[in-house]
Amino acid sequence: MKLMACTILMVIFGSLFKSCNKNDDNNSANVPDNAKVIVIGAGASGLHAGKILNDNNIDFTILEASNTVGGRLKKNSTFTDFPLDMGAEWIHGNQALTHQWATSQGIDIYQDQSDDYFWYNNQVYTEEEIPETFYPLLGYMMFDALGDTDQSLKNWAIANGYDESSYPMLEASVNGVGGSADNVSVPNAIAGEQNWSSGENDYKFKNQTYFDLIHNTLVPQIEENIILNAPVTKIDYTNDKIIVTAGGNTYEADRVIVTVPLKILQAEYIEFVPALSSNKQQAINAIGMEAGMKVYLKFNTNFFEDQNISGGSVGPYYYDAGHGKPSSVPILGLFVTGTNAQELSDMEESDAIAAILAELDLIYNGQATANYTGEYIMQDWAKEPFVGGAYSYATVGMGNAREVLAEPINNKVFFAGEATHQNGHNSTVQGALETGEREAINVMNSF
Repeated sequence: MKLMACTILMVIFGSLFKSCNKNDDNNSANVPDNAKVIVIGAGASGLHAGKILNDNNIDFTILEASNTVGGRLKKNSTFTDFPLDMGAEWIHGNQALTHQWATSQGIDIYQDQSDDYFWYNNQVYTEEEIPETFYPLLGYMMFDALGDTDQSLKNWAIANGYDESSYPMLEASVNGVGGSADNVSVPNAIAGEQNWSSGENDYKFKNQTYFDLIHNTLVPQIEENIILNAPVTKIDYTNDKIIVTAGGNTYEADRVIVTVPLKILQAEYIEFVPALSSNKQQAINAIGMEAGMKVYLKFNTNFFEDQNISGGSVGPYYYDAGHGKPSSVPILGLFVTGTNAQELSDMEESDAIAAILAELDLIYNGQATANYTGEYIMQDWAKEPFVGGAYSYATVGMGNAREVLAEPINNKVFFAGEATHQNGHNSTVQGALETGEREAINVMNSF
C-alpha cells in the first residue's frame, strides 16, 4: 500500500497520523558495563529506543520536555463514553507492529469500514460519483507523479487547468500527508513510500486508544528511567563525555539519541555544541512539517452516521468518530493539517467552532447547528509547546534530507523519529517506532 495513492482512495484523500512495521534485527552488542545513553523525547520513538536499550541491559535515561509521555499520542477519557485519540488514531495495515501488538495482547481492534464521500461545489458525491474533473488529479497522484517533475501539488494543478474551485479538494488530497498543497511534492512523497510494508486496510480501537497501546506496551518496563518536565536546551558533545542540559540540570552520557519532533529542530530550540553542520541544518529545514489539529463535536442525533466527508474549505476531513465504537453518543471528528489547520489555529476557538459548524450546515442541510450540544474538544498540535505541528512530509527539492538528518554526529549523537525514516514509514507511528529501534541498535553497535 502506497500512502499517497491510498490517501486518495481512502479518505481523499487522507487519514490520520499513520503507523506500521518493525525491524526485528535486535542484535546484542559489546557495550561497556559503565556506558550511559540519554534518549531525548518520550514519544513513540524515544520509548521504543528505551525499551530496546532496557532489553539489552544498557543504562539509559529518557528526558521528556513535557509532563507526560506519548509525544503526538494523546487521549481524552472525559468528553464522551468512549476514549478519544487526540493524536494518532488509525492503525494502517495488518502488518503494522502496532497491529501485531494489539492482537497479541487481546486488544479489540476492527477494520474501519466507514463510507467516504466528497464535498465539491456545494454537493456531496460518493466515491463512484467523483466528477470527471478530478480524474486527471487521481491519475496523477496514483500513477503518473512518480518520476515526474518535482513540484507542489498546487503548481501541478494550476498547470493542468484546475482553478480556485478545486483548491479545497487539493488540500483534502494532501491532508493525510500532513502538509498543504502549496508545499507537498507528490513525486517526492510517492518515491519515499515505495517501500511501504505494513499492509492494507485501516484499523481502529474499539474500547482503547492508540495512546493506551503504546503506553501499556512500552512504559511499564522503563518508567523509572523517564524524567518528565526536563526540556533539553543544550547538547555539548565536544569531549568524550556528552553533557546534556535539561530543566536546569546537566546529565552526562556516552551516547545521545535525539527523537524530538522536526519542528523543535527547525526552531533550533536545542543548542548543539559544536554547532550542527550546514548540511545537517539544511536537511532539517528542507523537510516539511505544518500545523495539525483534531476537533470533536457532540450532537444530539447522528446525522453523519458512518460517513467521512472530504473536501471542505474549512475542514478537509470530517468523520464519524463513533463508527464501530460501543456507544450511541454522536461524535463527529475533524482531522486537519496544513493550510486549513493553520487558519483554524489562528482563530479564537469559538470562531473556529462557528466556522466548522457553518460548513457542516452546508454539507448536512442545517442539521449541525440544530443538533449541536455546544460541547467540543480541540487538540491544536501547532500550539503544543514541544511538538509544534502534525508530522513530517516531502517537500519540493527535499532530496535526501531524511537520510542526512538520520546520520549520526561523530558516532556520539544519533537521530531518530518519524522524520528520519527513509523506507516508507515516515510521518507514521510505525516509522517512529522503527527509527527508535534503529538508533538503539546503532548506538549499541557504535561502541
